[in-house]
Amino acid sequence: MSRERWFSQVNTLATSWREAFHHEPLAGRTEDPCADAFDEAAEIFFNGVKLAGEGDLKAASAQIACAYLLDDRSINFCYKFPAPEAASVAIDLVLLYKLIQHDEQSVSSLVLKIVLGQCVGSNPEEGQTFIAHGMLSIDQLLQLIELNPDIEKREFGVLGGCLTRPVLLRMRATSHMAMGNTQKAIKDLTKALKIDDNYWKARESRASLWASMQLKDGATIHAEYKRILNEVHEDDRGNEVSYAWLALTTLQDPRLGTMAEAKLYYDKCLRSKMRRDELYGRRTKEQEPPVLEHVRQQYAQNQQPETLRFRLELDAVQQGKRSAESVHVPETLVVMTEEPTKKSLKKYTCVKCDKAADGTGTKLMACSRCKVVSYCSRECQKSVRFDHIVFWILV
Repeated sequence: MSRERWFSQVNTLATSWREAFHHEPLAGRTEDPCADAFDEAAEIFFNGVKLAGEGDLKAASAQIACAYLLDDRSINFCYKFPAPEAASVAIDLVLLYKLIQHDEQSVSSLVLKIVLGQCVGSNPEEGQTFIAHGMLSIDQLLQLIELNPDIEKREFGVLGGCLTRPVLLRMRATSHMAMGNTQKAIKDLTKALKIDDNYWKARESRASLWASMQLKDGATIHAEYKRILNEVHEDDRGNEVSYAWLALTTLQDPRLGTMAEAKLYYDKCLRSKMRRDELYGRRTKEQEPPVLEHVRQQYAQNQQPETLRFRLELDAVQQGKRSAESVHVPETLVVMTEEPTKKSLKKYTCVKCDKAADGTGTKLMACSRCKVVSYCSRECQKSVRFDHIVFWILV
């Protein structure tokens, strides 16, 4: 991020800080447990700000740290206060430093160093330094829990039992991403899931990395988002993204579902987006996850008459209602993709069984459609015919 863009974001609060720092309680509007946690975290945060204003930095530090662990979106931070009255609903860099330095070796201060890394990490001059310090704090807290596992227990633990290894590992994964280390981020998220297989926030973060950076195949991403949606409430604020990826992977690969299912996922994506904005406030188009625009474009393209007809034919093949050989691939939809490029390395071996042409009578037949892959028999050609069509369509 450029220096100009970062300071532009900081200065934006000068005119919109009241709206940015306002929390509209979600109680009574949804039964989503995450919404309840967000309300609780916001209340704890505001109480911490109040205590800081009264001079009780120790209690304020504990309250704000607890709010961050419960839901990091509850923290209202600005580089400097846009107006004096903003001090009653937010913390600035000066106050955050005071809270950290009040007792630097306390658990609360270590957590607030993580907060500092998250809030100031975009600073073009010192951001990575703050993130690195936050990661050191995470390592210290993980070691502390290893020495005293009771810290994670709600009835005995510190900070209301909110300080757990899965939460810390997810925070460290976020820091790794900010430092540009995707591999380490995914490793930490996987560690968190090994500790708690039901920690869907880590699963959601990992799936987002897999999908957005194309680190896993469509079938794996599709299955992961299906699992996430089975574990969260229908009003979860991340459902718009989950349904978007389900729709997108289905549109891109007919083997993952029919056009009717893709349409259902897309409709649910739009409804989830509306519900998210209703509960948490409307966003500009730039603030929305990029996948929402991507799936909109893909869905619109698949609604074009020629594309739609072709896709429905593929669905019929999947359902056993027609043969793959009867599917006509329109010229406008044929495109070379990565998979046929890989297959082209086996141009002189059967794409199905890897049998090579030799002097014993085995002959290979080039595919009449793509001219890239070869088959040794009609049986092998039939067995991969549908997959081959899928790899050559533009969705």
